[in-house]
Amino acid sequence: GATQIRDGAQAYFKWLNERGGIHGRQIKWIVENDSYNPQQAVSVARKLVDRDDVFAIVSTIGTVTNLAALPFLIQRGVPVVNPAGSNEKLNAPKEKEIFGMLPVGQKIGEDMAKYAIKKLNAKSIAIFFQNDQFGKDQRDGAVAYLATQGMTPVSETNYVPSDVDVSAQAIAMRDAKPDVVLMFNIVKQGALLLKEAKKLGWKPQFMAMNTMGDPILTDLAGDAADGLIVNIITAVHVMDNPTVKLANEILEKYAPGTQPGYYSYLGMVGAIAF
Repeated sequence: GATQIRDGAQAYFKWLNERGGIHGRQIKWIVENDSYNPQQAVSVARKLVDRDDVFAIVSTIGTVTNLAALPFLIQRGVPVVNPAGSNEKLNAPKEKEIFGMLPVGQKIGEDMAKYAIKKLNAKSIAIFFQNDQFGKDQRDGAVAYLATQGMTPVSETNYVPSDVDVSAQAIAMRDAKPDVVLMFNIVKQGALLLKEAKKLGWKPQFMAMNTMGDPILTDLAGDAADGLIVNIITAVHVMDNPTVKLANEILEKYAPGTQPGYYSYLGMVGAIAF
């Protein structure tokens, strides 16, 4: 996800620079890796601001990493454009420096739970989520909506980003016999869960948040992803739309190894807004 966001933004800036930049000024795009580590994110932010003297931070990925760096960036008055994460501090901000572009996580969870009940006629729902602020925002929104319908999840299981095995979670949810499983996760553990479910012969309706719109899902999960419903919030690369077609052309020329899709579009959107 992070590399695709980087490539999407970088491709747009290269395209823009070839056309004269912004009023004749070229965009210098500097990328640092925070390794999805909140402490490292703060160090990276300080380096970019104090040593590289950047004007803005654009298209950063990660709820917990963005939240960690935010106080420093706000204190220094640095614009943060498209901090890709789910928390309301990123996407419904009070600070003038933050330009969030995604829905708030609680709203995503609420809408997915509503869809499961109203459109999929789910009578029982399980929740699989990442055990940090990223996953908890969606989970909290879903649980709050279920409560309005007199329901509680029949199972809740979670993981941490370093986990490479979610078999125990799959078995616990299978035993609860949900109609629908709501997935609030990044693509690696999501693919692991889908593959584990296939191995168990367990076939509920899986429904995942936007992060599972990553084109790499089919590489990681194969046909275990068949039938998955994804609440995607960017364009889809096959849309017959001039903006999408231009984005695909830019990616093909300036980031030929990067597939057009959720993360590459998300990175490019931040660059366009900037």
